Amino acid sequence: MLRLVAERNADRALSRLTREPFDAVALDLPPRQALELASRVRSAHPGIVVILLVPSGDAELKREAIRAGADAVVTGARYTPARLSLLETTLETLRLAALNRRLCTEAWKTAGSLAEAFRESQALRARDARARASSRPPVDR
Repeated sequence: MLRLVAERNADRALSRLTREPFDAVALDLPPRQALELASRVRSAHPGIVVILLVPSGDAELKREAIRAGADAVVTGARYTPARLSLLETTLETLRLAALNRRLCTEAWKTAGSLAEAFRESQALRARDARARASSRPPVDR
């Protein structure tokens, strides 16, 4: 479920982000102010999801938003059920993408550990085979 918390001042919003844990920030400001604040939020809190809420937006605004540090731009009339639903869907999509990146990173780390364990196992088997071939008992591992 989405919980909305509002701040009317950019500096107070940044201060609140420092004091309280948030998964995301939705910036409902005029486009230029939103772009500037998106950049400030991204600099101060690189792990937080930043979404710009704008009444309408062209491709150039969306490109500028991404350059400023926004993860997404949601357009449409203010606070309609459809817009809030789109915002919730956008947040869930971004959350799942972040989870997928984290799981892929962990999988690669695990794969590396498994590959190393396999190489060690192969080396021990080769050592034991050489020891058997020379009729000496293998040394304890």
